[in-house]
Amino acid sequence: MKKDVVKIAVISERFFLSENGTISVSPRGSNILLWNVISTLIKTKEFKFEIYQLGVDDSVTEYQGTKINTLKSNDFFDYKERIKDISFDTDLLHYNNIDLASTRSKCITTATIHTNSFIEKNSAYQWLNKESSLFDQIVVVNEEYLRRYINLGSKLKLIKNGIPLEIFKFTRKKLDKNKDIKILFPNLNSHKKNRTFALELIKRLQKAEDKYKLILTGESEDWGIDNGLYNFVGRVDYGIDMAKLYQDCFITIVPSISESCSLCSLESMACGTVVIANNIHGISSYITNYKDGYLISISDIEKWVSIIERLVNNLKEYSLIAKNARSTIEKEYNSVRMAYDYYNMWVNLIKKGNGEE
Repeated sequence: MKKDVVKIAVISERFFLSENGTISVSPRGSNILLWNVISTLIKTKEFKFEIYQLGVDDSVTEYQGTKINTLKSNDFFDYKERIKDISFDTDLLHYNNIDLASTRSKCITTATIHTNSFIEKNSAYQWLNKESSLFDQIVVVNEEYLRRYINLGSKLKLIKNGIPLEIFKFTRKKLDKNKDIKILFPNLNSHKKNRTFALELIKRLQKAEDKYKLILTGESEDWGIDNGLYNFVGRVDYGIDMAKLYQDCFITIVPSISESCSLCSLESMACGTVVIANNIHGISSYITNYKDGYLISISDIEKWVSIIERLVNNLKEYSLIAKNARSTIEKEYNSVRMAYDYYNMWVNLIKKGNGEE
């Protein structure tokens, strides 16, 4: 490729947060994943990024070498209209929210689908088939999309999500049965995470022994029940703080009713904290049942109980599953591999656009 520096503009809904003058990446999984890609390519390749997001005021600032353009918008649709009016001076345009695209750009254009609505909702399915010509390449995060949109062929590209291994470090568990056995349930406030199941599970576990404690993360806790069943730790910052939480817990449960690719599952697996998850698309693509985690239907809550109780009493099995999980993440779901998959896709598209291939 002949260019010295590649410029990429990223379109996202809300990518950064600003609190008390401090900028941080929004804890939304799609933002975290793309930021890992951006930060890796800034450090290792001649790539320059700028990010567009909606906000309450127009502003331009910078975060770790990346320009942030905030566009004053009343809502998602207002922001979408403002995006249409921008003439981007960039080599490539990437939509981190694919449904923000509405017109064909003069730039090479890519997008990532992070949500399962494009599999589950017929309206989204129809929209993508109709509007796929807006994009040169569409990234999907699990194989179910390739099956669902087989008619789009090479327009779709599978890039598996990746975890920064230097942050989410493997820790061997030493279980003290005289202390609470912590069961982590991340993201309490998302309906699709299935908090009703999580609460019922901890009740079933405590019927036998009261040593089990559910650990909840989220923006707020509004169950209004006896919190002897659980500890609410609030919103945990992405990175080292979240890694410490995984390492401090014995099991991570993911009883979600829908997932495109559960980021918390991958992070937990990287840390050596065994994951038990609902057997659904988006999770079953990277957990091999009884090898590097457990896939159990939420229709069989007693099976969840029995697996947890068995692992508490069989640390040899636990350790083997945890070790295999870390190996899976290292081989297939690390953030460096993910970043270079994006790099290769973007470079190849630019070369093709320049007639170099």
